Amino acid sequence: MPLLDHFHAPLYPLFHWESFHSHWASILTNQLNGGILPAEYVAAPHVTMGTEVEIDVGTFELYGGNDENRGGTATAVYPPPPPALSIPITFPAMDLFEILIRPEGSARLAAAIEFVSPANKDRPANRKALAVKCASYLQEGAALVLVDIVTNRSGYLPQDIVDILAEPATARLPYVDSLYAFACRAVASSDKPTGLEAWPQTLALGMPLPTLPLWLAADCVIGIPFEDSYAETCKTLRIRAG
Repeated sequence: MPLLDHFHAPLYPLFHWESFHSHWASILTNQLNGGILPAEYVAAPHVTMGTEVEIDVGTFELYGGNDENRGGTATAVYPPPPPALSIPITFPAMDLFEILIRPEGSARLAAAIEFVSPANKDRPANRKALAVKCASYLQEGAALVLVDIVTNRSGYLPQDIVDILAEPATARLPYVDSLYAFACRAVASSDKPTGLEAWPQTLALGMPLPTLPLWLAADCVIGIPFEDSYAETCKTLRIRAG
């Protein structure tokens, strides 16, 4: 199945890219769990659209009414001083279309597959947000694969990731001003500093997608056949070439 343009006519807006990305993540997850992954690993899709604000610690009123109605003791309320600073802020749009792979029964992240969205490339803050997230995966020891088929935005996210992890002047990647796939992993040894190994691939409309390596452990690597999952996604969504 040749790679199609999911962000311009004739496919878009008849077939929305959001539906394709989320379905592609599900199809590839099924294939991973159906035999590509070793039996001791499990993959799960994670899809999030837009900005999320999470409160880590919340205080809730467990009972309605006041303290007298509950028969409790009144608690003094702390009167905070006026804020020293109050400014408007904008959270980066964190669209996530990803597959997270872990050893079965473990919280340890072994690898992540990220499908880039237009919002991830929309502005510097959004690119940095995704780059920081990917860099944190690598710091945890997880391998990473990025797949970018977004044709209505430019930008090379692998370089943003490398800029976080290394001195930019000494770690310039060959620039790709088109579509790409990028597999990488952090490698550490006792006799040399931690390094980044990468397998970049340039993608092109009308051409099949490649198979990329995904490292689950230092001695365990699998090939991710993106062409198979892409073709199956197009088939099940009734998207045809031409």
